[in-house]
Amino acid sequence: NGIGYGLDGYCCEVGDKLKLQSDKPINYTSIAIKGLLFNFKPRNATVIVDGKKYEHHYVWLVPTMKGRFYGGGLMIAPNQDRLSDEVSVVVYQSKSRISSLMTFRYVPTGQHIKKKKMVKIYTGKEIENWTYWWNDKNETFMEGLYYDEYLAGAPYIPVTKGAFYGW
Repeated sequence: NGIGYGLDGYCCEVGDKLKLQSDKPINYTSIAIKGLLFNFKPRNATVIVDGKKYEHHYVWLVPTMKGRFYGGGLMIAPNQDRLSDEVSVVVYQSKSRISSLMTFRYVPTGQHIKKKKMVKIYTGKEIENWTYWWNDKNETFMEGLYYDEYLAGAPYIPVTKGAFYGW
């Protein structure tokens, strides 16, 4: 249904570490909230959709979606039709951790898209090579799966070609 970057990658990293420590079920909602409040740092992102370039700052999430839901019931792209030949790129951005957290509660119902300054949605047929995060030294990272601030070694495969980033 979708591929997420940013806080999503952080949640996967923390969840994987917790799985190694215990057999208890992983609560990704709790990980996301703690990340929003304390540990995860928002980044800058450049997204290219159908040849148009969009620059964003203080980005928390950048999922590219073929369906409306991901993450166990989060309606991150409520207007996306999985039968369409287009995908939606959702950019969730804010300078404020508290504001990001307060708006995040609306994601399960899709009401977060009413926050136009915080949530941008681009639809298109082709998501081109996009520069994902910059670190504090403004060095550009290569495309791939990110856990925190390092590349997990996965090859870049265009989302719109029916594939995804993989191991």
